[in-house]
Amino acid sequence: WLHVFHVKWVFLTCWTLLVLVVFLVSVGARAFLRYSDIDPTINLIDADSIARNVGIGALVSLLLLRYFWERHQWLEQTRAQSEARYSSLQSRIHPHFLFNALNSLAALIRTQPEVAETMVEDLADLFRASLADHYTPVTLQEELGIVDVYLRIEQQRLGDRLMTEINIPDDLMKLPVPRLTLQPLVENAVFHGIARLSEPGTLRVHAWREPNAFCIEVTNPMPEDGEPSPAGSGVAIANIRQRLHLLYHEKASISLISDSVASQRTFRAYLRFPLEKVPA
Repeated sequence: WLHVFHVKWVFLTCWTLLVLVVFLVSVGARAFLRYSDIDPTINLIDADSIARNVGIGALVSLLLLRYFWERHQWLEQTRAQSEARYSSLQSRIHPHFLFNALNSLAALIRTQPEVAETMVEDLADLFRASLADHYTPVTLQEELGIVDVYLRIEQQRLGDRLMTEINIPDDLMKLPVPRLTLQPLVENAVFHGIARLSEPGTLRVHAWREPNAFCIEVTNPMPEDGEPSPAGSGVAIANIRQRLHLLYHEKASISLISDSVASQRTFRAYLRFPLEKVPA
């Protein structure tokens, strides 16, 4: 109930209560010694002794309260810095995708205006989601909805070259994930993988549960060795890694695996989340 008052009144109230407790304990201890026959001669009220106890208690409690206040201020400052850093990291996701989407939209406005209108609506939905509270988690189902909007936009640009397979068990759909964690991985898979292929490619999203965690894997085919990689490769991955560290510390991770199967190069991004709520 003290949270409604100014901090100086809270500080003074706590300090007064602590000093009062020291006084009562001092008097109570002397009364116990006297009336329990341990020391019947002890004075119930010894002003010097009680004043000494109260003085020491007042000084120590003042130092402790000051320490707790400084610690609280430090934690609030750290939290504010983390939120600012997280917001900055998340804001860097937008320009990369926005430029590609606007280029596709410009090409559609004259030739397919109805498709362009739908694309604008999808863009609005995507950016509405990205501008929501960064620290509020979303369900995996909601994050997949953002992914679906993104894929519809890219489908207009790539057509049949982009194929998708999404395999997510129903029991994982309600689990919380940080907002815009999966969508940048899918964007990375399309931009650095499928969009550079000369033939159609399949983007796969797979999730499963482990004893104390759940995992999400995004897999995409890659061009043959020797083809140059577009600029900016790795930025989205580093961004996600930093945001996961800010939210979960060491409890969440992202791993990258590149391998070849039957002469086909593949790239896998592997996310692992703890089975708990995103810290507030």
